[in-house]
Amino acid sequence: MVELANCFGCGIPLPHRGVFCPSCATQIKCKTCHAFLEPGANACVECGAKLNVESETPPGLPRNGSVLSGNVIRFEESRTHRSLEARLTDVAVGSLSDPLAAFFTSGIRQTPKRTISSAQPLAIETDAPAAFLETPTPTDHGALEAEHRVLPATPAGYAITDNAKALQAIFRTDDQALKLVEPRLKATSQKDFVLRLPCLYLYAHEILGRPKVSRSELNAALKDATVYDSNAITQITRASEILTDESDLSLSVPGREKAKTFLRDVTNPDVVGSWEPGTKPRRRSAKSLPNKTTTDNGTAPQTKKRKSAALKEPVVKGCSVLWKEQHGDIRAFDLLADKTVEDKGIFALWAISKITGGSISEVSRVNLAKFIHLAFDIKVSDRTLEAQLKKSNKAVHVSGTTFRITPAGTSFIENLIAS
Repeated sequence: MVELANCFGCGIPLPHRGVFCPSCATQIKCKTCHAFLEPGANACVECGAKLNVESETPPGLPRNGSVLSGNVIRFEESRTHRSLEARLTDVAVGSLSDPLAAFFTSGIRQTPKRTISSAQPLAIETDAPAAFLETPTPTDHGALEAEHRVLPATPAGYAITDNAKALQAIFRTDDQALKLVEPRLKATSQKDFVLRLPCLYLYAHEILGRPKVSRSELNAALKDATVYDSNAITQITRASEILTDESDLSLSVPGREKAKTFLRDVTNPDVVGSWEPGTKPRRRSAKSLPNKTTTDNGTAPQTKKRKSAALKEPVVKGCSVLWKEQHGDIRAFDLLADKTVEDKGIFALWAISKITGGSISEVSRVNLAKFIHLAFDIKVSDRTLEAQLKKSNKAVHVSGTTFRITPAGTSFIENLIAS
């Protein structure tokens, strides 16, 4: 038997009576025979009685079944989630009191609240004056967090990044939605404008704490800028700067860098754009055209016949998106489920012509089959489609594998929808 004068948990002198230390509540005697316990023992060496050890004791603490009560420190942190739990004796807590107090009082930061106030410019509301630090990091998620990292409060009051201030001049809020008020985005063409507007629009929402925006919201912005069409939808869908998550859109890391570049262009007076909404495409005048009435051998030059517009493969996806958005009330799948492949092809020719306002009237068998699949959720064989359309009086075989709907086909589809 080991006679202890001091507690092996906290080291204070022990009284002759009792089983537990009066200071740290460490069990020092056996409850059965009241013999002193060995340090770290799991059973009494006198009577063999086992101690009540509910779980494995952490290294450095007494393994005699006691639990240090009242001196438990828990620390948690969000985002990457750090978690710490420590059980300390009174002596250890006393030695760490000053460093812990300094850590907890200096490490507290208040998280800003970001709201969009109706009919107000882009603004940031916080519980305390704060500034935003823009420090890009290698990952998409990390870059977004750095964009909204909070700095210590300054006596000057609220401080907003230069990028947020610049975006205030481009967008305003209207019924909780961002509206384009400065269309001069220094674009060089309509195609360039269609990329600049979505990047800046999504970046503005990121600054306001919305990393994802629905496709319908972006489409509304494109419509307000009068650049919404199948070509714009296709360009945005294929752009590497924009990430698509079902019906939500967000910026990729390159897209965020592009948005910042576009923003610098808008605010730089030395950068001059050549296109903005409402700009008419420039056409070559008759004087600039070559006045060549004969060829080198003295014969009249042959004029090439201008082919009518045909649906190109990249436009198929854009047309299918427009169909679902503009004509979702027409249940094409239910109408065509029990119809022939010929009828499905005629319906697709009519739909494409309706979406594009008649500007695209000729479609190849491959693109037609793809459109039927994407727009109507129906799979058909493009070869079977070609064979049946060649025999149909509702479509005209233009050339190769390209077809165009006839007036009889248009009447057939309109009667089908009305029935």
